[in-house]
Amino acid sequence: MPPEPAPSTSQTLIGKLDIGDPLYLHPSDSSSLTIVSIKLKGTENYAVWSSAMKLALEAKNKYGFIDGKVEKSKDDEILAAQWDRCNSVLLKFGLI
Repeated sequence: MPPEPAPSTSQTLIGKLDIGDPLYLHPSDSSSLTIVSIKLKGTENYAVWSSAMKLALEAKNKYGFIDGKVEKSKDDEILAAQWDRCNSVLLKFGLI
């Protein structure tokens, strides 16, 4: 039986992402979860909602997707795909 191909450096990197890395997705990072209990009611409570959402995203180390500091890799397909996964979770929260 031929040996299995060695995983690429990028695949190894994804498997070793630290919880502090913005590209790390914790099992609890799901679009079905509510990350803030405040429901946005337009301009009526935007300031409170926005503040709570920013804190929640900073706690999950995902605020960089909102402010543009976490950029999609142009050089690495696997890291770019991981960025897409994280971004999709935020899209499902309706944040981007």
